[in-house]
This record gives sequence, C-alpha cells and structure tokens, in this order.
Amino acid sequence: MIDTSKTINRTGEILVQMGVITAAQLDITITQQRTLLAENKRVHIGELLVRNQFARRDQVAMAVEKVTGGGKVASYQTLLAPAVCDRYQVVPVRTENGLLFVMTARPLRTRELAAIMAACLVPVLGVKHIATSKQALADHLRQIATSETGFTLALQKLRQTDTGASLRDCVHTLLQEALDVRASDIHIDRKPSPDAWVSYRIDGELRQRHLLTPKIMGAIVTRIKTDAGMDASNSISAQDGRISLEHQGRIVDFRVNSQPIVDGETLALRVLDSDALPTVEQMFPNQLAMTEIFGALANSNGKRGGIFLATGPTGSGKTTTLYALAKQLSRDTKNVMTVEDPVEYRLPFARQIQLNQMLGQAAGDFERSLLRQDPDIIILGEIRTADTASAALKFSESGHMVFATLHADSVESVFERIAGFFEGAAKDEALFVLGQQLRCVINQQLVPKLCTCAVPISRDEQNVEAERLNLFLLSPTKTRCGCHRCGNGVFGRALAHETVIFPRDRAVRSEIHAILRASISRANEILDIKNVTHISRHDVVTRLLEAGSIDLLEASNILAN
Repeated sequence: MIDTSKTINRTGEILVQMGVITAAQLDITITQQRTLLAENKRVHIGELLVRNQFARRDQVAMAVEKVTGGGKVASYQTLLAPAVCDRYQVVPVRTENGLLFVMTARPLRTRELAAIMAACLVPVLGVKHIATSKQALADHLRQIATSETGFTLALQKLRQTDTGASLRDCVHTLLQEALDVRASDIHIDRKPSPDAWVSYRIDGELRQRHLLTPKIMGAIVTRIKTDAGMDASNSISAQDGRISLEHQGRIVDFRVNSQPIVDGETLALRVLDSDALPTVEQMFPNQLAMTEIFGALANSNGKRGGIFLATGPTGSGKTTTLYALAKQLSRDTKNVMTVEDPVEYRLPFARQIQLNQMLGQAAGDFERSLLRQDPDIIILGEIRTADTASAALKFSESGHMVFATLHADSVESVFERIAGFFEGAAKDEALFVLGQQLRCVINQQLVPKLCTCAVPISRDEQNVEAERLNLFLLSPTKTRCGCHRCGNGVFGRALAHETVIFPRDRAVRSEIHAILRASISRANEILDIKNVTHISRHDVVTRLLEAGSIDLLEASNILAN
C-alpha cells in the first residue's frame, strides 16, 4: 500500500525541486483538491496541476514515478493540527515506514518529539526531523496558521446553518480577516469549481487565500452586492458600490466593483482605511528633507498659487501620498476642497466632491462653480483629461494651491504628459502656466520593506555590493531573515522616489520657460537649473538602506529600473 501523505507531498516536492512549479502553486492545487473532495469529487492532484497549467502531464508522471514506481496516488491527508505545528514550530512533511518526518529549524527535545508523535493524526512509531531554514519554516507555518481562520470557522457555520445571520457573519468575518492581514484589495471570483477563489493583495502581491464551493461563493457575492447598494440580480453589467464596516473601534470603508467575466463574475473590494494611512515621517524614513518639503507645502500662506504633483504608475501609492500631505493641512482654518472619481478616503473638515456629481457641466462651468466656493486648497484626485488638466492650471493661476496625481514615468515626462492634453496655442499656454506654477513633483514606486526580523550583513559583503551600485553608506545595512510575522522577510512597502522642488524665483521660471519653448524633449535640462532642488532616486535608496527599510538586493532592483 502506498503512503498517501508521502506520495502527495513528495510529488509536489519533486516538481518544486525540478523548477516545474512553485511551492505556492502546489499549495493552491492541494487546496483545490481538498475543496473538491468536500464535494465528493475525487480528482488526482496531478490532473489539477495539469488543468491549472502549472505543469505538463509528462512532468507530473515523471514526478509520481519517482515516488511510487508507477503506483496509484490516493487523496491528501493532514498529519498535525495547526495549533501543534505552531506550538512546536514544525511542519509535517510525510510518513514513511511508520515515522513522521517534520521540518524544523532547530533540534527537537525528547519530550517534544513524544508530544508531536502523540498528536499526529495517523499512528506513527517515531518522529524524524528535516532541517530547514527559518525563512522556509516561517513561510510554511504562516500558511498553516491561516488555514483555520475565523473566516474558515464562519464558513463551517454557514454550511451547517444556512441562514441570513450566518451569511452576514461570514461576510463580516471575511472583511475583518482582510484587515487583519493588511490586505489592500480583496478579489472574489464567482466561478465553477475549483476556481471560486477569494484572494488578497498584500504588500502588492496577490495571494490565493480561500477556495469556496460555487453555491457558497454565490451567496457571499449576492450578500456583498446587496450590502454595497448594488443590484444583486444583475451579473452581466459592471457596477460600483461601497460597504462600511466597524473594525476595532473605527469605521473602515470598502469600495466595491463587480465585473462580468468568462464563466462568472468577479468582485474587487478596495480597502479604504483612513487610520492605516502612513504619516509623512513613516513614508520617508531617514529623509528629513522630504518631511521639511511636505511641511512647507502644507503651511503655504496666502493665495499665491502652485501645483504639487504625485506621479508614477498605477499602484505606486500616489493617492496615499496625496492624503498624507492633506492630513498635514490646517483644514480647520483653510477651505480644503477635493474633486475625486471616486472619493477614496474621508477627510475631516475638507469638502469632498464626487466628480460624477459634476457630470453634465461644461469645463468652464465646473471651474467657476468650484471657485465660487472660496477654496484655499484644491485637491484633484487625478489629472486624466484635458478638462482636469486645464482646471488644475487655471486654479493655480487664480492663486489656489493645487494637489493632484498624474500618470508619468519620470519627473521630466510630466511636461510632455500635460502638453499631450492640448493642441496648438493651447499647448504653449499650458506649458507656460505649468512652468510658472509647478512647485513640486514626486515620482514614486513602491518596493518591499524589510520586516523587523532583518539581520545585519557583513561589512565586507556590504562594501562589495555598495561599490558595485556606486553607493556611499554611513550605516550598516540589513538583509531578509523571515519570521512567523512576515514569512518571507518583508512586511509592508517602502517608497522609492525621485523628487524635484521648483523655487518661485523669476529667473528660474524664465529659464524653465525658455527650455520648454525651445523643445519639450529638453525637459530633463530643467533638473540641472541652479536653485532647482533635485532629490535623486539614488540618494533615496541610500537613505532607505541606512534606515533598514530595504536590503541591497532590492536597492539593486530599484536602481536597475
């Protein structure tokens, strides 16, 4: 008789060792198999790997043959309860010849071995340990710890008592779990088995978390759409909605979007937690110049106009930067107005306008309407059309400070992006106003941030790598380690940016205009103008390294882009 646990685990291990699949892909496939088994559908794990296009059929057959010699593979079986794994810091691997093999990062004492053997869910005669790294162990333990979550228990209750109350509790527990694991987005796919996944985006990476049956997934989707004020019966049109949830004494909002897809429907929930927004000091560790710049922008006195732009690709944290700055504004003494599509975070004392509330108004009417509200500072969620670009320029010309975001690859490309919204004489006028009013541009990207478990690297290793990257470091740097909190050595994200500050000096403004009038392709020369402050990405990477926010490997990735 072939050992079930050994076959499944070893087949997966071999495929991972061969580089055919990743450990995460194996975990996903095992989860799918468990879910199908719960529906009394027995599917070979190899068939699922092939179906998912993680591996070819011949690769799976080769791995199975190495383990079984051509034997038949049975279903997956759990060996240790999650609580036991966590208590003794072990991960079960397989059973073989009456022995339980576990991964561990330290030697196990005799009494611990006895306790693990007694707790094993199948009869064993002894326990053997397989040495592994702390990082690998932590990653496995994190997966085990999250397998029995509050949401999992709520699902079990829903299966037993299919009532409105149990469904409501299930949805609320799902949202709370997303907040607990620091998810920025929740993705819910209403599709046939075994593709009905609930996924979380954590630190920029999408992670498949829960696999549900189509019946339960359908009920959850219906409940979420109903709570969000959407038409739950309509699954053929895209819809938008919003849900609020009380969590740990505060109200957290979720922006909900539904979209029909092949074989079903998908929901995307963006987590909008104002309390989780970082401060300026947290966004720019060990960067006094940036905190001073933001402080000066927030305390601008008098209606002298000006434009601040947060730029970068989608998902680079531009809106977060905008709100970090907005939180520093004296909103009780200044009339701060925001125009967004949609409104992301609630900003106390600010007057926030949903852009679709102004649909139907001509651009000129929209500008006049807003200016009649006597604003001091105007926050435009994003400059994405000629109308919003024109409004930003006119607002700043009329003496208002304007904060906005813009999709741009670099600081110098901002001028080309703005010019692209206009034609002919209007383009020349837009570049002139931009050259006169632009106060600050930050171009940013988000990168993995080291967890507090990070460990220092040797001075020799640091010196070699720093020299290769042309970095001058005054402090020792750290590298990833991995712990039960982070799993892979990173926790959160850091902001790698390039920032340029333009003074109000007339001579500087005249030189900017001369460069742009000659050719917009020469915009990069603006960074070299005297009195224009340029904080390069190279300098920022140095500060992040010295603050222990990133390691040299990540620094190399940033500077290579």
